[in-house]
Amino acid sequence: MTCFRFSSSSGKLSRSELIEDKNTMVRIGPMGIGRHALYAGLRYIPYEDVARVYKRIAMTEGGFSHRGAFMSICYIVIELKNGKSCKLRFPEEEEADMFLSHIAEKAPYIKRMSQAAEMRVAAREEDERRKKAVILDEQAVSLIREMERQKSFLEERPDLSSALSSATRRRWVYNLSRRTLKWLAISMSMIAVAVIIVGYQMVTAGFSSLPVFLFILFLFLFAAAAVYPAARESLSRIEADMDKAEENMRRYVSTYDGFMLDAAHAHPAVFSRLIRILKEKRASGFNEAYSIMQKEIIEIDRNTQVSKEEYDEIVAVKPLFRVERR
Repeated sequence: MTCFRFSSSSGKLSRSELIEDKNTMVRIGPMGIGRHALYAGLRYIPYEDVARVYKRIAMTEGGFSHRGAFMSICYIVIELKNGKSCKLRFPEEEEADMFLSHIAEKAPYIKRMSQAAEMRVAAREEDERRKKAVILDEQAVSLIREMERQKSFLEERPDLSSALSSATRRRWVYNLSRRTLKWLAISMSMIAVAVIIVGYQMVTAGFSSLPVFLFILFLFLFAAAAVYPAARESLSRIEADMDKAEENMRRYVSTYDGFMLDAAHAHPAVFSRLIRILKEKRASGFNEAYSIMQKEIIEIDRNTQVSKEEYDEIVAVKPLFRVERR
């Protein structure tokens, strides 16, 4: 937090202003948002010193691949007009989004994108303008319109799509971590057995250290149970939640005559990607577009550079295509 300080030569707040501002500030995550400044503990940054405030997502080692856990770490980055910058970690991405929304209200003149992101957005808008100039045939236009209607139909019940994505993601993470945690639990159990053998031999040899060995044994047995996934959340519970989410979605989409996607993959982001493929004329029909979309989703890994919007899509739909159904 090197860019935070107790005072500022260019935008120093008086003591009375600081007291009033801190008493009325909104606290979100590790930071506070006042009328005149941003706060982190006792330190603050006046708005007039801030050039940009934006969210940054860092992937864990597993990234988008199937070789590790699918997790992300969220930061809020603050860039000052003097060139300095700092970042603060937010435990929940929703809090970071809420933080940026409050910044937009309190100080709408502060940019909420990094410079690189602004350049990507400009390039993407130019690319979209170029793609819109592509002339589509009547069949493609009709298909796109129907997909947009079905996408809107799903967006009327965001709770169903969110529950489906969340339950499937938990199942995917379980699959990724199951083998590692299983062997870790087995190792802990083997150590516990070794403690029993050594403890028994020492007790029979006349050493009075049975309570100590019982305590050590308890620790290793407890650790073995704690690291095994079933101790925290059983596979049957995860699968039950996933089945429930799919069944709720199945009931909902059955009310739409001729719905194109099966319940297990019914998500607005899936339609968004299908529509883009058709608009870019990379496919001439639904089946071809679906095959392309599915292949792209599966092949995306942690080395793939994507925009924030596409990142949100991938996080939501990639597990839908990675988890094997019973």
